[in-house]
Amino acid sequence: MLTEQTSDNTEIRGFWPFGTQNFWTGMHINTQFSMPANGLVLNPSGEYKEMQFEFSGDDDTWLYVDGVLVGDGGGIHNRTEIDINFSKGTVTVTGKKAGGHSGDFEETKYLDEIFTAAGAFRGDDWEDIGDGSGHKRFKAATYHAFDMFYLERAGGESNLYIHYNLVSTADFTAHKSYYGADETDVLRRDQFRFELTGLDGKYRSVKNNDTGKYELVQEDTTSDAIMPHAGGSGEGTVASPHYEDNVSTTLSNGDTVNSQVYITGVTEDGNVNFGTAEISEADMHDADEGNPPVYKYIIREIVPDDAVNQDDITWASATDAQKAAGGFVKDQVTYDGTVYYMTGRVTSWTETDASGQEVIRHGISKNYYTDDTYTTVRDDVNFASFENRFIPDYGSVDFRKVNGEGENLQGATFALY
Repeated sequence: MLTEQTSDNTEIRGFWPFGTQNFWTGMHINTQFSMPANGLVLNPSGEYKEMQFEFSGDDDTWLYVDGVLVGDGGGIHNRTEIDINFSKGTVTVTGKKAGGHSGDFEETKYLDEIFTAAGAFRGDDWEDIGDGSGHKRFKAATYHAFDMFYLERAGGESNLYIHYNLVSTADFTAHKSYYGADETDVLRRDQFRFELTGLDGKYRSVKNNDTGKYELVQEDTTSDAIMPHAGGSGEGTVASPHYEDNVSTTLSNGDTVNSQVYITGVTEDGNVNFGTAEISEADMHDADEGNPPVYKYIIREIVPDDAVNQDDITWASATDAQKAAGGFVKDQVTYDGTVYYMTGRVTSWTETDASGQEVIRHGISKNYYTDDTYTTVRDDVNFASFENRFIPDYGSVDFRKVNGEGENLQGATFALY
């Protein structure tokens, strides 16, 4: 809180982060994100949506990607919308008149045009959009930085809206899709729980000269996998995640591995957020030197022990093969028993920030595998997605034929067409 003296010696108190009343308040949002395949992100309903950052407001706003100004909402204006669509590779700026009238102007530019004009276009980081325009978008699995600067000029009749679905580089997340009994049966917070397991041991990706393929070579068995931390042993819910180390995990070959376990719940919109991991200085240094460490993970939905399959076998007593076959039900909900085997490789890249300085960023690149040998990559998966369905109980229907007195007739036959 600051105090300012006016010309008539009146003292005014307020929040002016820039030491002046010319702006009421301001904020700076900074995050790193990765580009998903085709710029599409899976939403909680199991649908692919274009990755976007959408802004709407009536005050000064500047949006930067990799230090390049891509959305300019500075100056005095009424409500203006800026939409960065990473799938289409476009930035659309729409100016609005007062009174809810249609826009004064609408301008769409391609990101590759903007980067080229700024002298920041590097061809290796881009791929064809494939819409016939000849323009390009960010290549899948590339890493980028986003900065938003916002200044509020006044406190009356102001508006601000931000919506985005950027994929963070160091987050561990999953998606839950739930298909209920009807439209009123919606997903509830903590209705389902999920477990992230980080296996002890550090690996390096080494090229096999005989096959030409890269293989994971274990460097040690004691290094802790990079994991988010709950800060204590909670209940395994969104508000109170559960974290535990020194947990013994048994692999399919019978070996046991020491591990860390993180359990949390699902939110109402289907997001499962295990949290953001902190990368150590040593791991960042190795990535900078071109020798990035790799860690192994397992992600699964927690299926109730008393859920049963069609053979009345409980989840707790089922074999691995029976669990993999799925179909376990409790309270008319079929659970998704899919297990995702994932590796996280520490990555580093250099970019120009909003101030024009070259900076080194770090993140975690994820790959998914078919089993816990971590040898065969699943090309069809770039996220952990789970789907649960409610099975309506229609009950049984009995047919009978009666005479005029309501007595059952013996020997009646029925056919269903």
